[in-house]
Amino acid sequence: IALETIATQIGIALERIRADNAREESEQRYRNIVEDQTEFICRFRPDGTHAFVNEAYCRYFNLKREEIVGQHFRPRIPDEEQEYLSRFFASLTPDHPVDTIVHRIIMPDGRVCWQRWSDRAIFDTSGNIIEYQSVGRDITETKETEHALRQKTEDLDSQNRLLNTMLDTIPIGIFMVEVPSGKPILANREATRLLGRGIHPDATGENLAGIYNAYRAGTTERYPAGEMPVIRGMHGESHHVDDMVVVRPDGTTVQLEVFGTPV
Repeated sequence: IALETIATQIGIALERIRADNAREESEQRYRNIVEDQTEFICRFRPDGTHAFVNEAYCRYFNLKREEIVGQHFRPRIPDEEQEYLSRFFASLTPDHPVDTIVHRIIMPDGRVCWQRWSDRAIFDTSGNIIEYQSVGRDITETKETEHALRQKTEDLDSQNRLLNTMLDTIPIGIFMVEVPSGKPILANREATRLLGRGIHPDATGENLAGIYNAYRAGTTERYPAGEMPVIRGMHGESHHVDDMVVVRPDGTTVQLEVFGTPV
């Protein structure tokens, strides 16, 4: 019986050793995975004391692990975002423990960078936060690209408004079509007045004369598409006519001198 008891205890001990070894191997694999990540990974208490940071986190802030772990390390946050960050962490509850935030930080060298973080709050049995686990990355380049794109869009909008204003003050009708479809893309105010209508959604290079009721002066013949200056312009030619008559929707007519040129 004594030998059986000893054998049982040895068996239990061996199982524990195997379990411990398996756990250590699993933990090592986990640590290797965490350390190999390019994302920043950290765990910290509500007072800012860090329990863990991976190598990517250390490299990003140019600090050694011992300068962060066990220390009250808090990246500098711009004053105008302090309240926003406080509200974010206060919003993490047992019913809503995970959320994502994008904010700026001030780097040790004074540069302002953007980061995106996914934060998980860890609670004790009483519902008190005991730790945060965070995974983040730097998105400064993306933000700068977005800002540049917004600025370029605003500049283009401003230029377009200026161009449209200028076109609408010119006392000459300006009408543009796209190539190769001949679909109208621009008609300034004077062109709309002369034609009696603006851009028609169904117009193409093939039916411009029909939709805008264009005739050759002195005849009842539709203006031949192949001779219309705008159509010739689509084919890379500059052309001019002075015998085009347009019948407006209200029945009035106007004879036009038309210059067509490729753009």
